[in-house]
Amino acid sequence: MGTATPDRATCAVIRWPSMPEVTDADVRELAQLARLALTDDEVERTRGELSRILPMLETLCEVHVDTADEEASGWAPPASAPREDVAATAMPRLDALAGVPRTRDGMVEVPKFKED
Repeated sequence: MGTATPDRATCAVIRWPSMPEVTDADVRELAQLARLALTDDEVERTRGELSRILPMLETLCEVHVDTADEEASGWAPPASAPREDVAATAMPRLDALAGVPRTRDGMVEVPKFKED
């Protein structure tokens, strides 16, 4: 599949009200969400990288893919799919949860990753 283009909601966030400068605090929050421990040098390097990447996303938002001609883009759907997408009987819940480390009330339990 070709390169994905950001959806309208993502583009609205990127453009509104204007693209803010990426701060060290932004990078540290992203690192915490990703459970990464970054040194001060890595924070600085990542801030610079994000500062270059975000304007590229804004550029992608300007591409009108709804009216793009597929043949002109060079992208074509696959000639054949590996299999037909057909609804099937769901896996029994106990089988699906058998390899999960923690469950509660028949659901997968995951650790909290962000404070409200």
